[in-house]
Amino acid sequence: MLTYTNEEYRIQIKYPSDWNFSQGSFTSEDNIDRDIRVLIVSFVPTSQLGNMTNLLNLLSEEIRNGDIASAETKIYNSLGRASVSIYCYPSVVKTLDKFVKDNLLEMRKQMTDFQPKSTNFRKIKGMKNKGYEIIYSATISHEDDDTYPAHLAADERKQVLSTWTMHEDRVYQITYLSNPEAYSTYLPIVNTMIDTFTVF
Repeated sequence: MLTYTNEEYRIQIKYPSDWNFSQGSFTSEDNIDRDIRVLIVSFVPTSQLGNMTNLLNLLSEEIRNGDIASAETKIYNSLGRASVSIYCYPSVVKTLDKFVKDNLLEMRKQMTDFQPKSTNFRKIKGMKNKGYEIIYSATISHEDDDTYPAHLAADERKQVLSTWTMHEDRVYQITYLSNPEAYSTYLPIVNTMIDTFTVF
């Protein structure tokens, strides 16, 4: 496992050596209290592609045709379109309980096919305070998924695990997105990643 550290948001998390990460560059307001939400970083798996021979066989037609966009789409599909993203709400004036409750209500309003599967307390090993976890499925647009290449299909059914924890006045959200058929494949390593998350 490698270690990712962000000094600005004072976070650290471990991630697999065969995953890639990209620094966040996305800031938005939520629809509840206009809280600012910052995408800090996103991680994506690469190991499912296997060795170079498998990769070349997978992309043989696209290579012959010089079709880069289709090649990227096929690679992304082969990875189950999985990603783990970490967000920060830098200045929250409510309790974590209230924050999570409000966000769940907003999800139900925004996603007509929002289907919660479980909602639980979650104690992240590296954090002193309790956290919350929700697992749900919904149709996600690339406009709502900051790791999603813009030229790919706009809407997809996703299985999602979101975890929230709080340190001082900052709420941190860790969200795992995947196609339903690949969700269980990555879940063990995602849970390991979440349990290594710390704020310093």
